[in-house]
Amino acid sequence: MNDHNYKNNNTNSMLGLAYSNRSLQQISKANYFDDHITRSLGRHLETNPLSAGNKITTSKYTLINFQPRNLFIQFHQVAYIYFLAVATLNQLPPLVVFGRIVSLFPFLFILTVTAIKDGYEDWRRHRSDRNENNKESLVTIPCDMVLMWISDPSGLAYIQTMNLDGDSNLKTRYARQETSLMPLGSISGVKNTKWVIGVVVYAGQETKAMLNSAISPSKRSRLEQAMNSETIWLSIFVFILCLVVAIGMCLWLMSHHDAIDTIPYYRKSYLIKGKFPGKPYKYYGIPMETFFAFLSSVIVFQIMIPISFYITMELVRLGQCYFIIEDKHMYDSSTNSRFQCRSLSINEDLGQICYVFSDKTGTLIENKMEFRKASIFGKHYHNPPIMDKENPEADMKGKKIKYDITVDPDLMGLIHKGLNGNERISAHEFFLTLAACNTVIPILSERHATPYN
Repeated sequence: MNDHNYKNNNTNSMLGLAYSNRSLQQISKANYFDDHITRSLGRHLETNPLSAGNKITTSKYTLINFQPRNLFIQFHQVAYIYFLAVATLNQLPPLVVFGRIVSLFPFLFILTVTAIKDGYEDWRRHRSDRNENNKESLVTIPCDMVLMWISDPSGLAYIQTMNLDGDSNLKTRYARQETSLMPLGSISGVKNTKWVIGVVVYAGQETKAMLNSAISPSKRSRLEQAMNSETIWLSIFVFILCLVVAIGMCLWLMSHHDAIDTIPYYRKSYLIKGKFPGKPYKYYGIPMETFFAFLSSVIVFQIMIPISFYITMELVRLGQCYFIIEDKHMYDSSTNSRFQCRSLSINEDLGQICYVFSDKTGTLIENKMEFRKASIFGKHYHNPPIMDKENPEADMKGKKIKYDITVDPDLMGLIHKGLNGNERISAHEFFLTLAACNTVIPILSERHATPYN
């Protein structure tokens, strides 16, 4: 338990173990953790073989189910079902229009290319899962736990849930006083707290976050949905054309019924002078010949729904993804990261966004609040066009300003006036209200000075 390389996969014990670097070194030197576990529980911790592991999985496929599941997802497109029906009909001897093997190549090619694309996307999910599952427990442990003991005497701990709900504000959690003297386990992922001890209730796939996350559906863009609708209408049009051809064939056979023996394709038997005199010809009668004419027309009119369009669209999406990732305008120099194109199926939806609804600051934009305008004692104060990058008062106190601060000279002059005057009193009350009506939590550090944001 004192191993610094303790992995997430080993946290499937009854208690979760994760420490900050400083507290882990102290516990390792004094054997504090093991001794208290022995005295509190009367026995050492044992791994529960029935407990869930801490492994999380977000991928869709495995080596076993990739082919059937991927084919099932691909055939959600109506056009693929149409192409499969046409390729199947062309394999029947009475309906052969094109070469049997050659007719399969275009359809198999588009299935293969789409499968490679989906496999590559899922491989990236497997890689992300592997990196997450192999993180050291000193970084984070995804688990649901009950707090037992906290470094703060009041039993208060601050946690960060940015990865779950996008909120960068720290949240508070309390440990019950009845269990403050019963050290059982620990978990990381806290802020402004040296260490936390608690019992892991659920881990890995059994955590609330994983159970509440629904299985991600196969993403379909609006273009694909429109294509499915158009494919259905085109299929109906092709059906009508084939029906017209079949009716015409039926009428033609009925009008030439007596001359069928002399018509090359429909004669009942070969001519006596032929290669096989007297051999019966495969004539199935007017009803079946009409039906075969309908099916043959389906194969002939398959060009009404071009199969090449779908493979072209997949290749265009792949090219779009490359240009999106390589776009220098979407490069973030602060994190040294490029745009991540996680799905190749919805690129075109980016150009169809009309409205963006955001619940709060920081969801889609940088969580950085800047002063724009204020009204104090009936007078408006707003940002000047210049940035005041120097602050003598902050320099005198040894503090460093994190962001460039925009200062209104009139407002600053009002603050530095004497205590008399209604404007000065109103300005004082204004800034006092701003300072009091918020929650400010300084990040305490023994190595560095306390930063003020």
